[in-house]
Amino acid sequence: MLPPSATSSRFGLFGGFLLELVDLSRIPLRRNQPPTNYGGLPGTKSGICRLAFVCARNQCRLEGGSMRPQPRVLFFSTGDSTRSRMAETFAREFAGKEIGLACTAVQSTDYDPMAGEIMKEEGLDLSAVAPKHVSEALKEHFSHVVTVCDTSKERYPVWPFCRNLIRWDLADPEQMSVPAREKGEIYRTVRNQIRRNVWLLMEQLLPHLVP
Repeated sequence: MLPPSATSSRFGLFGGFLLELVDLSRIPLRRNQPPTNYGGLPGTKSGICRLAFVCARNQCRLEGGSMRPQPRVLFFSTGDSTRSRMAETFAREFAGKEIGLACTAVQSTDYDPMAGEIMKEEGLDLSAVAPKHVSEALKEHFSHVVTVCDTSKERYPVWPFCRNLIRWDLADPEQMSVPAREKGEIYRTVRNQIRRNVWLLMEQLLPHLVP
């Protein structure tokens, strides 16, 4: 058994990950692989410690012996959450649990019931999505933030501290003073645009899902 000094952990931040010095020399990286001595690291008393990356903010997974962060995407719309809900709903349909997904909106987390009916035509349920309040979402880290607005009437909402900021120009049917039948057609157009945009984003983030 190793002495306490050899099994104690040290922590530090590196590239969004938490670094931890732990005794992993006896833990195989793959099933049926014999334990390996990785040698000592400078400044460690144990000679059999190595660096283990423990995810600090991003969810991580082990693939083929290498660890990579799981993409996390936030859909952020002006007005209420109707368009951002639609985007998250399509993303969940396409990617499942391959990506961390969330949505929020500038004004409220409510959505237009007409949009819910339009999405039901695709067999999708907007009420199954639970948007975050902006203040809550700001406390989290996202690898990609998609901001949605109608550039003819609005400005894109701002999201700090994100390198991958994507802008989608989409009409907001809820704000249009038109007959219900016409509004429904506009919603279908927006729905189809969102579906296409989400699919292209999934192609970029998860190319292995694309046939």
